[in-house]
Amino acid sequence: MSELGFFRSQKAVELLASHIEHTTLKQTALKVVTEKPRFFDRELQTLNALTNTLNNLCQVDLEEEHPLLTETPKIAAISQAAGIDFPHVFSWQDNEERKLRSATLLETTNIMNSEISSGYHTNPDKILGEHSDEDLFRFYMLDFYARWWVTNNFFGGEKRILKQDRKYSMILSNAMCEAAIVGAEAGNSDLANLTGWLLKMGWIGENVIVDEESGTKFHPELVERAKQVAKAQV
Repeated sequence: MSELGFFRSQKAVELLASHIEHTTLKQTALKVVTEKPRFFDRELQTLNALTNTLNNLCQVDLEEEHPLLTETPKIAAISQAAGIDFPHVFSWQDNEERKLRSATLLETTNIMNSEISSGYHTNPDKILGEHSDEDLFRFYMLDFYARWWVTNNFFGGEKRILKQDRKYSMILSNAMCEAAIVGAEAGNSDLANLTGWLLKMGWIGENVIVDEESGTKFHPELVERAKQVAKAQV
């Protein structure tokens, strides 16, 4: 990432962190961006690689090339119907886009605050009690991106539909897991590392339900492929 891109991202996360209400999560976000710049830069590169892979997957015949993916076809259909892709979150073309992006990032932060306090989201203290501050940062960075993408593109303002927001962001979260596996198999070491982390954190697994309505789980063969690319990275 360029020095300008890193600086822009760092300042954006610092601003968002100032609006986070949960003390542990706020402190962790600020600690990562100010005290662990190399880790922060790597995380941004990983997220960008993930969204690039997802964009590429949305352009191919998924049934033909990736028949084991169940959530990526759903999010591809949603994105294609709306004519939108999966952008690098802290990248914009002009000042007008920056203002709009900033507004939806702050809105997503407020949604996250509400859902942490209501118990819908995993409590950051629980994550940090079992894992590292870097794990906590990545956990919420990925979750935040999925929710932001929905907030940025659908059901804006008073038309916001919470249940639909959650459904779309869950589809995207699971599609991101699938994309990580595909990207790792294509040779991206950052996504191989991410795949191992997703297995460790329970985002990918034989018993992980990806669609609560149908009860669909990750395909066992896809989980095994994830384990293989993660193992090769060690």
